[in-house]
Amino acid sequence: MRHRNLALLSAILVLALIIPPEQVQARCVESTELSDFVRSTYEDEIEFEVIRNGKIVGSHRTVFSHSSAGLHARSTMQLTVTLLFIPFFDFAYDSHSTWCDEKMVALEATVARNGVLNSVSASSDGVTTLVQSGQTQLAHPATLIPTDHWNPAVLQTSHVLNTITGRINNVDIVQCPATKARTLGLSLPAGTECFEYTGDLTATVWYLHERWIGLAFQGDDGSDIVYRCRDCRIP
Repeated sequence: MRHRNLALLSAILVLALIIPPEQVQARCVESTELSDFVRSTYEDEIEFEVIRNGKIVGSHRTVFSHSSAGLHARSTMQLTVTLLFIPFFDFAYDSHSTWCDEKMVALEATVARNGVLNSVSASSDGVTTLVQSGQTQLAHPATLIPTDHWNPAVLQTSHVLNTITGRINNVDIVQCPATKARTLGLSLPAGTECFEYTGDLTATVWYLHERWIGLAFQGDDGSDIVYRCRDCRIP
């Protein structure tokens, strides 16, 4: 019996070595609800102007693609604040997440704040998500949705992966008056829904038919940061 078990294990290892990864991940190539949603809602990208206290200071862009590993979302943000035309604050963000069967399976994010770098990585087996940020490792007993906002499924969760800090944030997400956008200088279409994050993370986000179209939060210095849709393909 022992020899039979060893033979079976050897056969499994051989198959694992000879089957190409693209065949192992073939199930992610097939159409899924999330992939279909992205194609019909965002097509291949979504872009925002980043506004600080009423002045455009940068941009945020998320680009979508598909491969044998699943759905990919690449989010980048560049923000530069100047004083008398001299830059005194610079922020750059780059995040790449991979999704299979509606769940995030991998993420790599890098943040540069005035040249100081921090990286966040995460991987999930569908049951547990492992997060690494600097020398800190965390394990969460569930799949997580990162704070990139394009996936409206985040509205149904109470835990999010903060891709800037690498922390798992406990949040409550509740609806708020859509008219709040006007107080921040945003003009949004009728039918837009407003949601507020409270708890470990505070922010206001807007969706139109589950399409992400706006974001507002306070910067570390108390300034008002607003995302205004530049190319959101709003009907």
